[in-house]
Amino acid sequence: MGRSGMRSTLCGVAMAGLPTSMHEVPATWSARVVLNSAHDAAMLARVAGHYGLAAGSESGDRHEVAVVELGAHALTALRNAGVAVEVDEMETARIARFQAQQGPSHASPSTPSRSQRSAVPNAFHSVSACYRGVSRIQTDMEELERHYPQLARVTLVGQTWSQRQATTLRDLATRVLPARWAAALPDRFGRGRRYGIVALVLGNRMALRRRAMPRMVITAGLHARELASSEAAMRFAEWLVRGYGQDATATWLLDHNEFHFVVHANPDGRAMAEQGVLARGGGWRKNLNVVDGHCSTSPVDSGVDLNRNFVHGWGGNSPHASSNDPCDETYRGPAPLSEPESQALTQYIAGIRGDDGEYHGGVLRDLRAERNDGDGSNVMRADYPGPADYPGLYVDLHSFGGWILWPDGGGGVSALAQRMAWHTRYRATQRLHYPVEGESTAMFRAALGVPALVVELAKSFYEPCYEFQRTTLPPALDALRYAARTLRAPRMLARGPDVTSVRLSAARVRQGEVVTIAATLDGDRYRYDRGLRGQPAVPRNLPRRVLTAHASVRVMPDDASVRPIALRVIERRGAAAEVSGTLDTTHLPAGRHLVFVQGVGWGGVRGAPDAVFLDIAP
Repeated sequence: MGRSGMRSTLCGVAMAGLPTSMHEVPATWSARVVLNSAHDAAMLARVAGHYGLAAGSESGDRHEVAVVELGAHALTALRNAGVAVEVDEMETARIARFQAQQGPSHASPSTPSRSQRSAVPNAFHSVSACYRGVSRIQTDMEELERHYPQLARVTLVGQTWSQRQATTLRDLATRVLPARWAAALPDRFGRGRRYGIVALVLGNRMALRRRAMPRMVITAGLHARELASSEAAMRFAEWLVRGYGQDATATWLLDHNEFHFVVHANPDGRAMAEQGVLARGGGWRKNLNVVDGHCSTSPVDSGVDLNRNFVHGWGGNSPHASSNDPCDETYRGPAPLSEPESQALTQYIAGIRGDDGEYHGGVLRDLRAERNDGDGSNVMRADYPGPADYPGLYVDLHSFGGWILWPDGGGGVSALAQRMAWHTRYRATQRLHYPVEGESTAMFRAALGVPALVVELAKSFYEPCYEFQRTTLPPALDALRYAARTLRAPRMLARGPDVTSVRLSAARVRQGEVVTIAATLDGDRYRYDRGLRGQPAVPRNLPRRVLTAHASVRVMPDDASVRPIALRVIERRGAAAEVSGTLDTTHLPAGRHLVFVQGVGWGGVRGAPDAVFLDIAP
């Protein structure tokens, strides 16, 4: 499309209900990019390499369709390259209205009024009130620690770039923002944060003292404008803590595992995004490194993309996986781990790399099956796989697109990804329409051998609260709950039959009574996706027929110290089965117990367990 066609499209969208303060040209466009050829796909990858696009996907019989949110520069680049781009006028108008309510960057170009300045600290109005900001999340974490001291604690992960400079976010913002925007920021902007990057650590402290636990690490908000990722992480953490003692699944997960939530991995950038400070093509994405990442042509595009700054793959061979231009949204920084945020996350999760090539002291253990070959090289080796029964999982939450992804050489996590995709109805595949290098999941998979996944939530960077809470959040929590139930060995347990429900003939009995245990198991529950055209084929995990099931009390059925109760199959429905057995409570002490059930498929492959409460009276 030529310039005249582009101008007519701009005018058409400007008339579709956009606020006049948007100057008739939106900052963010919602569009469908039709990939009819390899050229189209290459151009989308090239544009994504500069503008940090996120993309959902719609499959056609003869082509792929990427659903993207992009700025005018990226839209023009695709159009000039001859790629078919269809603007969604209604969604573009909705995004513009969302952005217009967020802060000073969409206010009148004149000097802001006193009322406008006073409104900035509460920039998240009703349209986005469900997305808690940095200060609110840290306050809520501290409240959980105060109310549940045996289950929750807040710990410092590390500093942000602005804290390293010993200055305030407001002072830094004045370097990169137009004067009329910077003037609207409150004096206390950025000073309410008592910490830098913090983690909420969950687990039953009494149980943790007795034995080493599998650990799940969830990071969110590496890209500041991705509001849904941080909120989903915090909602999952709150479900775990508040469900303890009330919900059997939440209770046994905290008794048998440890969880680490870095809800805002980029708090500097998120603080900018909370003020409605928009960079090219959308909300603030990068961190606030306005020195190495200074963009002279467009100061509001400054910063480093933290998810291109990790060691593994940094500055690799793919020309569009990251950028060396500070003005691009995928700017990878001057060196791997150049940013305090990526340094802090690496040290917290992996630890410090020793002369032997192994990492020590992190939350997740280095359990790569092979070690450094003794040549003294410090180069990251991506071909050191972790063991099949690695006890732990790393999940990095992003938005948007509806994807569940794993890094190259992901080490057999496709089954887990397809299980989680069954809950969310997302697409589970290894790669997107565009390459990514220097990202966190590839880093920790390669450095530690840990199973690692990316979950791209939501349908927009600016998803309304009613849609997030009704459509996006519930299945996302289901998927995270399932993943947590596999923590003893995610690569293996995701291949076995899943326990979809556990029932007892009576939830409260007297000591000595016999209880019937019934459960439903499903050996399928995979959502298979062949992957995008031109990408490596995705392994298909076939349904595994239920062979039998085991039950136990207080400890897992596969624990070496327990003699499990055999449950027999009483009905089959394809890959699903109903199982049943009996439990004699004569030798069980009075009190509340967890009754576990775990399925076993053909080949002896076990699945993710689940549990139910049983109360025994004397």
